[in-house]
Amino acid sequence: MTTRARGGLDDYRRRRSQRQGPAATIVESGLVADARDEYRTHLEDHHRSPRTIDNYMTRIDALITSTEARLGRPMRLSDFTLDNVLIYKRQLQARDTMWQDHPCHRPLQKKLSPYSVRNYLAPVRAFSTWLTKHDPPLIAKNVLADLPLPPLPNLEPKSVAERDFAAVLRTCNLRTEAGARDAAILHLAFDTGLRAGEIGNARVRDLDLKGRSLVVWWETSKGGKQRTVYFGARSAALLRRYVDQHRPDVDSEQLFLSLPTKHDLDGVSALTVNAIEQMFRRRCRQAKVDYFHPHQARHTFGPNFLLGGGDPFSLQQLLGHTTLHTTGIYVNMRAEQLREQHRKADPMRWGRRGYGSRG
Repeated sequence: MTTRARGGLDDYRRRRSQRQGPAATIVESGLVADARDEYRTHLEDHHRSPRTIDNYMTRIDALITSTEARLGRPMRLSDFTLDNVLIYKRQLQARDTMWQDHPCHRPLQKKLSPYSVRNYLAPVRAFSTWLTKHDPPLIAKNVLADLPLPPLPNLEPKSVAERDFAAVLRTCNLRTEAGARDAAILHLAFDTGLRAGEIGNARVRDLDLKGRSLVVWWETSKGGKQRTVYFGARSAALLRRYVDQHRPDVDSEQLFLSLPTKHDLDGVSALTVNAIEQMFRRRCRQAKVDYFHPHQARHTFGPNFLLGGGDPFSLQQLLGHTTLHTTGIYVNMRAEQLREQHRKADPMRWGRRGYGSRG
């Protein structure tokens, strides 16, 4: 074991020993809220991103709040049962308002989709697994192991039409910092299939304009990983323009930086996922096309890569997936793409030989 690995293990054991007090408190109080706080520490120890941790805590808090409101008292570990979570699941499915109390969106009169219900329940299931693996176990068995999740419908492809992408790109004035930056981000997203978080975390030192590649880091359940993605000549030209002519000369390793505001003329910082999403929304509005979010660029890259002659195994590696099953989600083609592929394949070309009766 290396010195660095041994130091990390010692640090983990020290932090774990420091939590024996809180663990005893959980057993004594029996409150789910106390276990939830300990679970946050567990996620931090395993280097989950702040965004992921906040999402997990929000979903678990929603379950606690709903259950406590129904029971009229604090939720105890003995209340963490399959029956109570099933009641919560039915409440989610019956909810008719989206984005209630959301900091960025106005409430929308619309039921939660099966995908949204799954997103609410997945962190709760992970929390249930952790409760059983805690030392000592906080519940006797994983009560949510058999929790049925809502079936997912066959949705329309999420890829973006070329005309919509071109219209959005035309809104970027390359002579300005905002236009040069946004054009580089848009082109890079559709050329590489990068996640919004990976774009925001991209570093200048990991960018190779000559080799047209970028090393990116992304989070997994077992920690951080890296991979190299590649881009074309047009993306390289836009990136070079932004880096050489418009990127602020500040002491920051991040590739893409925020713009000065009227409240802070000198302040620049790394772009957040929310800032990238807002940029996409703003550009779509200016182009007068239906809004497409950054992750749809990833869904567009997949089928375009295969239609251009790429193979599924290379696509899996470029997208950073561990299995081809996950990659398959990103290759759902639009109707016009399928029609064109059918025309090229011409599966009945042997029928031209004149088979069949001529009467």
